[in-house]
Amino acid sequence: MLLVILKRLLVVIWSFLLIVSHGYSDTLTKALENAYDNSDELRIQRTWIRENDEKVASGVAGKRPMISLNPSVSSGYSFSSSCMGFCNSTTANISIKAEASVLDAG
Repeated sequence: MLLVILKRLLVVIWSFLLIVSHGYSDTLTKALENAYDNSDELRIQRTWIRENDEKVASGVAGKRPMISLNPSVSSGYSFSSSCMGFCNSTTANISIKAEASVLDAG
């Protein structure tokens, strides 16, 4: 008889612990989410990481080769013997410039 009462009591206690632990796990999860979203220290750290990521990206971009293209078109009149006087002339030029770092940081 005592054994049956102890078994029932154990089942009731075990059920209570499962219910309570489940309630605390939801509360703990929400507490961690709230702390993560509203922590000034974490916000400062995330800002610092973003700044360092931008510095790395600009440093890498500075080491890449640079290519520039400069087109130009000019039009005007010039004296030419082929047309026996002043003729309309148009010239087009394109200049391409490529730069790359050969030695970087030793």
